[in-house]
Amino acid sequence: VNLYVRAGLGADPITGQNVYRMAQIVDAYTGSKKYNFDGVETTMVLKCSIGNSERDLRIEHVSNQPITEEELQQWIKLMTRAGAH
Repeated sequence: VNLYVRAGLGADPITGQNVYRMAQIVDAYTGSKKYNFDGVETTMVLKCSIGNSERDLRIEHVSNQPITEEELQQWIKLMTRAGAH
């Protein structure tokens, strides 16, 4: 909790490229559906905050790559619009 991740939000409908956003983990909990992550069965879900919205993500949708400068700048803009510090 209170860590930042590079969250995968799915593919852009126009370009087909995967879309990622910097997100803050605000909670972690046991979900109801099982899924495989790195060869291990789990139900772990991360509640992530992006600007004013929150989204539940399976850990399989968190990138193992560093957050890019572009993603950081977009996060700063979203936080500024949301009136956050």
